[in-house]
Amino acid sequence: MKNIKFILIIIFLCSFGSVFSQWQLFFLPNTSDNFIATGTITNTGCDTREYCDQAWDMDVMVWDQSGANNGMLAWNCPNSDGDFALDGGTDVEDPDVVLGPGNETLYALVVYEISGNIYYETWYYDDDNSNWVNQISSTAITSSGDCDNPNVDVDQNGDVVAVWEDNGVMKGYLRRCYKWFKFSSNSLFNRH
Repeated sequence: MKNIKFILIIIFLCSFGSVFSQWQLFFLPNTSDNFIATGTITNTGCDTREYCDQAWDMDVMVWDQSGANNGMLAWNCPNSDGDFALDGGTDVEDPDVVLGPGNETLYALVVYEISGNIYYETWYYDDDNSNWVNQISSTAITSSGDCDNPNVDVDQNGDVVAVWEDNGVMKGYLRRCYKWFKFSSNSLFNRH
């Protein structure tokens, strides 16, 4: 009888294990790589994505900091890591980044503010050389001079939305097909 009770308890606990395994748990990464900022960091953005159907992830982070090379992007994956200055130069504020696949290539879209206008730039990961290559240089999305709080996101279909505040009005671009980052005026939307 004790053996049957013991087996029933084990089955009972195992059935809860399958329920608990569906919960997503957050664990801080245990890595040895540290990226040292040369100034005070004000804003950050980050993303992670499985790369080329591999069993590993690409992690990216962007930030602004006081001093030279204001806007920065850092990456970490099993075969490489590093950091570099964003194409926007020393006036980059409040950056955000998303990663998206395009066939066998991993793309990064970064949005940020410079002097009250919203800019974007795109990069792709060169797996052969283990580094990022600029695809579209820093390009202005707005010109009103009264914009801030840029944010960018991508869904599972690869559709990208970049949003920001322009003089109290939420504006943004929605772009289908993540691989083609060039935003156009026909994809602009306004939301009061």
